[in-house]
Amino acid sequence: MPPGPQGWPLIGNLLDLPTAYEWEIFAKWGERWGDLLSVSIFGTTVVVINSYKRCQEMLDKKSNVYSDRPYVPMAMELIEMRDSMGFLPYDKRFKSSRRLFHQELGSNSAVQGFFPQEEQLGKKFVRRVLRNPDGLLDHCFQHAGAIILRVAYGYEAEESNDPFVNIANTAMDNFNRATAPGAFLVNQMPILLKVPDWFPGTEWKRIGRAWAKDYWAMVDVPFNFVKKQLAEGTAEDSFTAKWLKQKLTPQEELDLKFASSSMFGAGAETTAVTVHVFFLLMAMFPEVQRKAQNELESVIGKDRLPSFEDRDRLTYVEAVCKEVMRYHAVVPNGLPHCTAADDIHDGMFIPKGAIIFANIWNMTHDPEVYKNPMEFNPERFLGESPEQDPKDMVFGFGRRICPGRLLGDASVFITLAMSLAAFDIAPCDGEPPLSLKNKSGIVSHLHPFKCEISPRMDIDILSALVNYSLYHPSHFDDFPSDSTLEDILDFISGVLRLSSKYMIHSLRRKCIAVLTRTLPATLEDYDSRTSRGRSTSKHLKSDVVMRAIRLAQETNVTIVLPFAYYCVARLPSRRILEDQPDDMTWQQKTVCLYTSIGQPKMQEVYCLMNIYVYFTSAAP
Repeated sequence: MPPGPQGWPLIGNLLDLPTAYEWEIFAKWGERWGDLLSVSIFGTTVVVINSYKRCQEMLDKKSNVYSDRPYVPMAMELIEMRDSMGFLPYDKRFKSSRRLFHQELGSNSAVQGFFPQEEQLGKKFVRRVLRNPDGLLDHCFQHAGAIILRVAYGYEAEESNDPFVNIANTAMDNFNRATAPGAFLVNQMPILLKVPDWFPGTEWKRIGRAWAKDYWAMVDVPFNFVKKQLAEGTAEDSFTAKWLKQKLTPQEELDLKFASSSMFGAGAETTAVTVHVFFLLMAMFPEVQRKAQNELESVIGKDRLPSFEDRDRLTYVEAVCKEVMRYHAVVPNGLPHCTAADDIHDGMFIPKGAIIFANIWNMTHDPEVYKNPMEFNPERFLGESPEQDPKDMVFGFGRRICPGRLLGDASVFITLAMSLAAFDIAPCDGEPPLSLKNKSGIVSHLHPFKCEISPRMDIDILSALVNYSLYHPSHFDDFPSDSTLEDILDFISGVLRLSSKYMIHSLRRKCIAVLTRTLPATLEDYDSRTSRGRSTSKHLKSDVVMRAIRLAQETNVTIVLPFAYYCVARLPSRRILEDQPDDMTWQQKTVCLYTSIGQPKMQEVYCLMNIYVYFTSAAP
């Protein structure tokens, strides 16, 4: 047997087994007993593998022996997760489920088919953070859930508080608590399942059955959503819809349901935590953030967001993604394996039914693999001799390796790259210094933290980029005629500037049409109301009107300038004209304004005035 701490009669090492941050304890044990060690719990052998090399030798090369799953009564019996792909034994059903995954997500070419959706959802994530940076954690889970829901079920998640995402978050939180080491004694003593419910101390049974309802909601609700849409002929392309269109037996349909829910639950949580960790690390290591942003600017410029087509040229950003995965292994102990037969490895006996933990956290912090492993340093993955790619470890090993790893890697890259291009991330003033403080559990979440997230692009440009899908012709044609000037500018500014710069003439014409249709009416309404001394919710502030003037000048949309100038000249509290004589004509006020903002084109102003006779004749 592999060496390890001495146990007690009957209970073995039960009292030695850590109940929290077990990967750190296993690493300390490894310093004494080596990279392959074992303990015993009530006669069951538990083996800990502390090195990547050992995992390759055992879990990869002997995967026929090391690919089973251990029995976890709290999850498999009380929560009823026994048919979930993660808990299936290594048998025909498991292999069939893996084949489903592999055909849809098992190759780079297959995953590339989801790149357009990934990029669209990445922009939606940026938009959420832009609108409410304080809700970062919720945005991470909403975003990751939206990706999996789109791929697995063809479902478009809501902007916030999506019911399907909430279902999965609740179910996975229950799973983490049910499988935490030492949390429920029944996981070490399955015989406790036979204890009657009325017996004192069996509250855990009631908890498990309550959690089962949450689990079945995650399994059934989105699956039934797809079946209903297929029946109505409205289903979007998705993993589930594709296979439901085939002639499946009842058992095959059941296997598909569990495979889809496994993708939904496990895939969303790990991606969400990785993105959350990224924001913390960027606030902690600003020099890394700056280097990544400098690379982005040199490759894509300052007025667009990155795409997958840029990935090969964003080598430092790619290195940041790898270092985030390495520095904080989201599933630090992986999901435990179990031996299907006796094995002798390197002269040590490992019995059938032994539980195998791969200490991924120790592997990604192994000083024999990574120089100064406790330092956050993306450059370790650059140059002629890059260090070990952590993706070889963090997605698991052997035939239990994460089947959605290629999709997960793509999701992490595009989300992190877009976030670096869109935001500056910094510690909050007046707050204690940031540090990485993680929670224990199968999936290691972070403790709450605060950081300052601000747009690093021009706000109008960024808004246009993340809202581009909204700029459909119908949105321009149906733009409300009673909109405020601020509404108009929020909608139009960024896309007008981008379409002007890149000569997207059709889009530019749409923007100008909105401005010429809505801006005069908006300003005329303001003028008539203020001249009668009325207060209105559409009251225009000078900075909003000046924003319209700057936009028109920058994009050479001179046709709207007279309206904006006239409005500014009529503002009751106008700082620019405060020191001018009271008896100035409107034309004189307009020229004064035009001169004061640094562009004395008086002849052009008078020309524009003559075009809009109405406004000149109506001026005081």
